[in-house]
Amino acid sequence: MHLDLTIDKVANTTTSLSNFTITADNANGTYRWLDCDDNYALIPNATSQSYTATANGNYAVEITENGCSDTSSCVNITGIGVGLNQAFSTANIQLYPNPSSGNYNVNLDRTYASIQLVVIDLQGRQLLSKTYSHQQILAFQLNAAQGMYWLILETENGRQVISMEREH
Repeated sequence: MHLDLTIDKVANTTTSLSNFTITADNANGTYRWLDCDDNYALIPNATSQSYTATANGNYAVEITENGCSDTSSCVNITGIGVGLNQAFSTANIQLYPNPSSGNYNVNLDRTYASIQLVVIDLQGRQLLSKTYSHQQILAFQLNAAQGMYWLILETENGRQVISMEREH
């Protein structure tokens, strides 16, 4: 009697972190993002390779590959909504028009050397990411369904999250 045995497993469960976005290093699986602080509860509709946290906490990804599933280590996210310099506050930022049919402008309080603009949906899926240099007014287009979204702006002076609405 001869037995051929193949053991399949998830090849890679490591993650990378950039700002508040966690990315599964494994590009060959399917993904389900989990809230480690809530007994590994599924984050609704968070099924992309990357997840942008909207709240401080610990997050992991369950990766399914070759019919097997495995979970990454939890990644700790801190600093959302804290540590903002007084020079970068929502009182000085104008997002217009809001709501919009897709074309938006952001007028910052001054020119910044580097500005990272990210738009995520309410499930934490990243829809848009742009980097601007030495600008005060940012123009961008959001091609997404009608609904509410989060605009995340990050400069050398801190980070700000603003709610935005996309109408039809």
